[in-house]
Amino acid sequence: MTGCLYDHSSDTSVICNLFFISQLELLPKLFETVIIPPKVLAELIELEKFGYDINPIKNAAFLRVESPTDKNLVTKLMVELDEGEAEAIALAVELNADLILIDETKGRKIAKNVGLEITGLLGMLLRAKQNGFIHKHQVILRASKRQKMKKTEPKWPKLIKKGAKSYFCA
Repeated sequence: MTGCLYDHSSDTSVICNLFFISQLELLPKLFETVIIPPKVLAELIELEKFGYDINPIKNAAFLRVESPTDKNLVTKLMVELDEGEAEAIALAVELNADLILIDETKGRKIAKNVGLEITGLLGMLLRAKQNGFIHKHQVILRASKRQKMKKTEPKWPKLIKKGAKSYFCA
C-alpha cells in the first residue's frame, strides 16, 4: 500500500495501543483522516483517569469525530459488541469507509460480515514497515506482546507463518 487512504473508521483499541507504544504518529502517515464515533473518543478520554496525558490524541488533526446516524444498526450491533465497536462499525458502513481499524476478534468478524475491510494494530504496523515508517522490529515486537497480553487477534506468530501480507489484507 502506498499513499494515503481517506475515510477510515476506528474503534478504541488501535488508537489506544498505538498511543501506548508511542506510535500514534503513524496514523497520519498512513491515513489522511481517521474518523471515530463519540463513544470511542469518550473511551480514549477515560485514559486521563489513569494519569495519561492524552493531549496527543485530543489534538490530533487527523482524527475527526462523527456520530453514526443509523441508530438501529448500532443497537443491533450492540447485541454482540460494546458501544464503541458498534458505533465504529456502523459509522464505517455509513461512510463506505476504505477500512476499519479494529482489533477485537468478534468485532473484526462482524465488520467483515458487513463487508468492511479490516486491519488491526499489527496490520497497521506492517503497513508502516512496508512504507518505510518503521525501521526497528522492536516496535512490532512491543505491539505483539501487547496484543498477546490482551488476548486479541491477530497474533504475531500466525502472521509470520501465514506470510504477513495475506493475513492482514481482507
